[in-house]
Amino acid sequence: MGFFADLFNVPMSDKDFIRTHALFATQVDPKRRRRLKTMKPPWGLCVHTTGRGIVKKANKKGTRPIDEAVAYYATTLGPHYAIGYGGAVYQLQADDRHGAHVGISAKERRQYLNGSWVNWKHVVPRPQRGHVLDTALVIVSDNEERWRTRWPDFKSPQHLYPTRSPNACYVSIELVPLLTSHPYVQETGLWYTPRQHAMVAILAADIARRYKWPDKWWETPRLVGHEDLDAMARWGHGGGWDPGALRDSSRFDWSRVTSILAKLA
Repeated sequence: MGFFADLFNVPMSDKDFIRTHALFATQVDPKRRRRLKTMKPPWGLCVHTTGRGIVKKANKKGTRPIDEAVAYYATTLGPHYAIGYGGAVYQLQADDRHGAHVGISAKERRQYLNGSWVNWKHVVPRPQRGHVLDTALVIVSDNEERWRTRWPDFKSPQHLYPTRSPNACYVSIELVPLLTSHPYVQETGLWYTPRQHAMVAILAADIARRYKWPDKWWETPRLVGHEDLDAMARWGHGGGWDPGALRDSSRFDWSRVTSILAKLA
C-alpha cells in the first residue's frame, strides 16, 4: 500500500516517499490542500525564522512554540519543515512541492535584475536630546555592503538561484526563535539553540544526499537564509532579520551549520 501525498489523496509510492521525505521527521497532516506543482528537483535550502509572534502566543496559551508553529504552517502552502528548540523536526509537505515561503514582488525582481536595487536604503528616525524622535531621517546605507560581503560574486539576490522564483528551487526550514530574555540569547546573541543549528545541518545533509547535490554545495547559494534572497524586504536598519545572520551581531550562526555539514560529507 502506498503513501498519500496530501489531501488530494494523490497516491505516492514507497520509493517516492523515501525520496521526498526526511524519514526522521514527524510527518504533519496538512489542514488544507497542497499544491501539486513540483520542483524538478529541489536545488537548495532556505532557512527562515517563524518570528516571535508564535512564541508569544505559545507563552500566553501555555503551549510549546513549535506546536503553535506547526499548527499554523499546516494551514498554509508555505514551508517544508519546522524545527523546535530541542531539534525536533516536523515535515509539512514533500521536499519537491513548490512551496510559498519567499515572496518577491514583480517590482523587487525587476529592481534586482536591472540593478536599481543598489540605491536601496533604509531610513530610520533620528533620536534627539531627551529621546524625542526628530522628523529628520538618518539614512542607513550599509546593508548593501553587508549583502555584497556575503555574496561578492553575484550581482543581486535574484542572481543567486537558477529559477525565476526562489520558491521553484528551494526547500524551506522554519526555526522558532528564543525570546531575547532567554539566558542563551543574553550570553551568545544567538536566537536559535545549538540543537536547532545542528539539526539544520543534519536535515540539509539528508536532503542533499537524496537529491545528489554536488560536493561542498553548502559553500554556494544552495544554502541561504531568506534575507539573502530578498535583501530589500528581509532587512532592517540593523541588517538581515530572517533568520538574522547578516548583522554585526549575528542571531544565526552559519559557520556552526557549515562546519557540521563538512563533517557529515
